[in-house]
Amino acid sequence: MKLQIVLSLLGGIVVLACSSSASPAEPKVKESVATQTTNTPVAPTATHATRGFTYSLEKIPGSLNHSPDATWWGYNQSKIARYGDTVFTYVVHNDNDPATKSLMTLYKKTGEDPWEQGASLPCSRPGNILIDSNGGLHALVFDPEDILANDSLGSLEYYYFPQASNGDIDTFIHTTVVPAPSGNGNQTVNIRIGASIGQDDTIVLAFGLHSNTSEHLYYKKTSGLEWNHLIAGVNLGHDFYYPYPLVIDSGYAILAIQDDYVEIDGQANNPYHIAAYFQSNEHGWSNEYLLDNTQSSQALTHSQWQTVDISDLYLDTDGGIHVVLQDRVTEKWLHYKKAFADNDWTISTINTPGGVNWVRLIEIEGTLYYMMSSWREFRLMNSNTEKMVKLDLESLAGKRQVEGMYPYVASPRTGTSAASKFVDILLLNGSSDAYPNGSNYYLKIGKDYIVQELQ
Repeated sequence: MKLQIVLSLLGGIVVLACSSSASPAEPKVKESVATQTTNTPVAPTATHATRGFTYSLEKIPGSLNHSPDATWWGYNQSKIARYGDTVFTYVVHNDNDPATKSLMTLYKKTGEDPWEQGASLPCSRPGNILIDSNGGLHALVFDPEDILANDSLGSLEYYYFPQASNGDIDTFIHTTVVPAPSGNGNQTVNIRIGASIGQDDTIVLAFGLHSNTSEHLYYKKTSGLEWNHLIAGVNLGHDFYYPYPLVIDSGYAILAIQDDYVEIDGQANNPYHIAAYFQSNEHGWSNEYLLDNTQSSQALTHSQWQTVDISDLYLDTDGGIHVVLQDRVTEKWLHYKKAFADNDWTISTINTPGGVNWVRLIEIEGTLYYMMSSWREFRLMNSNTEKMVKLDLESLAGKRQVEGMYPYVASPRTGTSAASKFVDILLLNGSSDAYPNGSNYYLKIGKDYIVQELQ
């Protein structure tokens, strides 16, 4: 199949031809080409000549060092949100000295204007940002108590920017959600915090604690002052970290992964073999293992310390709950779905190409689409038809410039309205070899383009 696309590129006209074919056993794939942007944080003007806006790619500021407090870290976190014509994100500005705090600096971009910098918040790990229905911006940040002693022991801080919708990301109200432990006490909050916001403006955050292998959830309405604390599970037998929390019908849900600390022959390791799901209703909390590979040969022989990936927890407009996992034993990506009140999941295999590291979800006009990223490639797929398109990122950024992709999506879980005409995505560089000059990108995709390409 031949595909010819005419692009408006830097004031000139460029004609690019690309072709693709698909065997009957493979997803239907075609490669797409879009308009280019500059390699500086300057807004692109990307317009497809025949069908309106397709997608654009823009290089954005990033962390100087790759250390665990760099922006890319924390795949379960909410790092980008849109309100109207303004996109919000942040960058962790760090150095290579573990004895110093980093700064989580807010950025905003309105329309085609350049990115603008806002307040900087002390941290030792990346945090979460959310937008409410009135355009207020909410940041949840882990702040170490004594970074020299332990950068994972500290408090959870909350910053509210009430005038963010008017462009003010400097003025905030600051409170503490979870105080740091006193003295040499046990950890009170974990660094791997996940957060989201519901349609009713309920903010929810979650984390696991090692002291009693427990899972914790905090919530409050944006208009409220006090945080409510729920324990989703205790004495679980494993540490479950990197949680994705959600506000669901009459309750809450959490997806988390086993992240134990074990020492074998004097060597420390972290096994990731279980994906756990927690759900609450008026009767309390329940939990279940969606995928348990602890008895696989890889886990038993310690030949592979990670056999499970958790990639997304999503609530569709009909109230359906969706989970995306990777089973590294069978080398399959799995899509779990159920209604809130159901006990059983429907499980389907996602027909991904090889090398996919992350699969995120987005719903457009009642259809769920997979956003699939590998080390250097990004694809979109219709979950119903399996029709797929590969975005041509190299033509926009240059050869081998986009790599080590950790994708973060402005979706309803971050407070982004489903009525937005765009899907906003951060492609953050997790490759240690790329630093101190690792390239990070903002990918903006038109929803009409996704529907037209994949219908």
